[in-house]
Amino acid sequence: MTDRLLSVGNDFTLRPAVKVLDGNLPARLSAAALNAAYPDAAATATALGGKVGKGDLSYNATDYPNAAAAVAAAYADGRSLHWPNGAYPSTGTIPNLHKVRHTGNGRITRDGITFYPSPTYAQTNTLYADPAGSTTNDGLTPGAPMKLLSNAFSAFTNYGPVLQGNWIVRLAAGTYNDQAITGQQSINRIWIYGPTVAAGVTPTAIFDPGTTGFTKAIGGSDYLNIGIKDVKVQNYLTAEVPAIDFATHCDIWYSNVWASGNDIGFRVMNHTKYRMDGCVSENNTQYGIMELFSVVRDFKTGGATANPTYLRGNGKVGIKAKELCTGHLDGAIIYDNMHGIHFSRSCTGNGTSTKIYRNQYGVTLRNQSSFVPLSVDWKFGTADINTVTPWDVEGSSSFVSNENEATVGKFSGRGEKLLGSFAPDPAYSLTGSTVATTVTSFGNLRQGSLARAGGYVKLVVIGSKGGTAGTATVDFRFGGSTAGTIVIPANTPAAFKIEYTIFSRGPGKQTVYSSTDAVPAVASQRVDRTYDVTLSDYLMGLRATLANAGDSLTINAAWCYTTEALADE
Repeated sequence: MTDRLLSVGNDFTLRPAVKVLDGNLPARLSAAALNAAYPDAAATATALGGKVGKGDLSYNATDYPNAAAAVAAAYADGRSLHWPNGAYPSTGTIPNLHKVRHTGNGRITRDGITFYPSPTYAQTNTLYADPAGSTTNDGLTPGAPMKLLSNAFSAFTNYGPVLQGNWIVRLAAGTYNDQAITGQQSINRIWIYGPTVAAGVTPTAIFDPGTTGFTKAIGGSDYLNIGIKDVKVQNYLTAEVPAIDFATHCDIWYSNVWASGNDIGFRVMNHTKYRMDGCVSENNTQYGIMELFSVVRDFKTGGATANPTYLRGNGKVGIKAKELCTGHLDGAIIYDNMHGIHFSRSCTGNGTSTKIYRNQYGVTLRNQSSFVPLSVDWKFGTADINTVTPWDVEGSSSFVSNENEATVGKFSGRGEKLLGSFAPDPAYSLTGSTVATTVTSFGNLRQGSLARAGGYVKLVVIGSKGGTAGTATVDFRFGGSTAGTIVIPANTPAAFKIEYTIFSRGPGKQTVYSSTDAVPAVASQRVDRTYDVTLSDYLMGLRATLANAGDSLTINAAWCYTTEALADE
């Protein structure tokens, strides 16, 4: 068999310029050695025996009595395994199935389930996991489940580097003490399913670190395409570490995923896009959702208003976004957080059929960020109003009324700005009179302001009361009327801070909140007003009255802010 070369595995290679001569080969590949081993063509064919050459020799599943034996042989020798077209029945878990590389069009069958070792684009493989399963099971059927989602993620490795076909991981009900992190790329979306529950019902597939010390439940990075449905993650409390975390050009779809009682519920980073359908992020120490660096969010697709996402009870922010994040928050219900929404560094968001209420701050916008409340329920006029303010918008940011208008109305909040300030030196002092006295005026709102819901005027006053003979009244004057009043009790000879905010609920409808930190406590007040700002400009002012001329009232400083247009603009 002179001039015939048989190459087995990666045992020997020649550089392209080197001739295949005995002097350049090991003794076992010399012409004499090969002629002795394979004296004729028939012996060569017998030796190769259906093997498939792809640089090295793959083992062939048809050479073995069953699928498990074929996998065992390939695994033992570090070979890939070829599955010629056909069905290969299996009666139980196949050890090391996922530690061998596979080729061919064959399929493994067990308990009415088909698994494709080398799937085509349209074929689907499912791996099953159950807390009662085993880390050594192959996961091909519910009867031989893996123990953890991380076992399935590990199994993907030998089907890559990019998964072909459709891959599903089905999680049985129960608690998974797990940290499943992957970098597995795929042609199609990898889906992770817990047991199906109705929309809004707590999932029964639960990730909890228990005593493992794990810091995350599920995550990954770098061009991943993953969906998660009917799964809950809880009690991942490592500071600054999210329970669910995906970064760097990923495409993630969450459906009825719950994050409860973690430090951070969800984090999405670095040019990743994500979709949320009917999810819940609640009672997390810091953030319900944290977005960083050019993230695209989608709370819009798939009937968001009928299947809303809830962000509630989070210690700092319902959804925090920083640096060029954008997208819709349609249908989201955001309440009982310190900040419902907090955008900074050029982030944007749209809200349609969104509810933002009972937070301390409804929407906080910083550093050239904006929010478009196309239809938002702020619960104005109810006990569920955002308790400090529905809007906290610094000057470079904006509250855009309607991005679809040809021109945005000049009265729609273009960021909070200073209408006027008052800080005399020495401080203003009122004493010796019980006549209502104008302390200062701040400037005029332009006619037509406060027409759109969410616009506001805010007055902050710092001062002190001297004497205990009678009360002192401090009024927020809106035009020629008193919009809000705080009465400082007679027995309060101390410094105080007063804040008034008048919010628009639409044309001709406002609500005024008045509060103070005076001691003893003075109850906050809420009163509805019906000022028609379309008739004229409105002068904002501050007035004070003493009940007893022997007392005194000092005003150290006052500031008036608004989101609306000023008369001189």
